[in-house]
Amino acid sequence: MSYFALKRTWASVTAVTATTNCSDGGNDITTDRSVAHKGISLKIPDDTTMYCLAFDVIGGPQETKWRGPYDNTEDICWHLHGNLFSWELNPC
Repeated sequence: MSYFALKRTWASVTAVTATTNCSDGGNDITTDRSVAHKGISLKIPDDTTMYCLAFDVIGGPQETKWRGPYDNTEDICWHLHGNLFSWELNPC
């Protein structure tokens, strides 16, 4: 994931096991976080067949943004743009 935001803004991405509705959550698979203008990368284990992604800007007021489910057959890429108070996700 590319992450373009104001300096010192932190974001996190967590992969969770897929459910019918991603926002219902599941079991955490892996997570990563990074400060603005640094990339975030997740390695999904080969034995994970379906997963969802949960995006957060740490300390920000916006709710978690969910994407997926994905079937773990290809790489997924997202761009995060914004700041602590307002941010959006766009596909690469």
